[in-house]
Amino acid sequence: GDQWIDLPGVSIALLDTVIAEQTTGTISPEQLQWIDDFSASADRPVVVMGHHQQWVAGARHDGYFGLDPDSADGLTEVVANNPGIVAYTAGHTHRHRVRSMNCGVPSIEVGCVKDFPGTWAEYRVYEGGIMQVVHRISSPEALRWSDRCRHLMSDFGIDYEKYALGNLEDRCFNIPLR
Repeated sequence: GDQWIDLPGVSIALLDTVIAEQTTGTISPEQLQWIDDFSASADRPVVVMGHHQQWVAGARHDGYFGLDPDSADGLTEVVANNPGIVAYTAGHTHRHRVRSMNCGVPSIEVGCVKDFPGTWAEYRVYEGGIMQVVHRISSPEALRWSDRCRHLMSDFGIDYEKYALGNLEDRCFNIPLR
């Protein structure tokens, strides 16, 4: 389910974007209203987190491998109207990538610990914004497992290592306050 978590210096809105037995995700109108209501009364920056990455641009279709385009547009509208929301983050793609919503707020995809490169994101809150710092797992057992996934999509002609890592600026960066 959805959860609102107040932490020192930041509020986190956790969204359940899952559609049972589907790879695509959605955000209901009720969830969008919930984010809108809570964000409007928040006394600190808000980071919205869901599982599915946001559709930002390209050909619209209901089979998009992330949030359906209508949900993604609804999220962008809520974010545009609530200057306290500073980012949306998701992990569905298991890669590091940052794109911008048309309102200028980052839509962030974060890698995963189980596949190559075996990473997780830390968010450091400070007076001027929030910093995303990506760390790599460190136990030898986990690294061996992660390394086995280095060529995960080679059968499809995809360089998974490049896909998953993204660019350095997609892993470690500052999220400014609005």
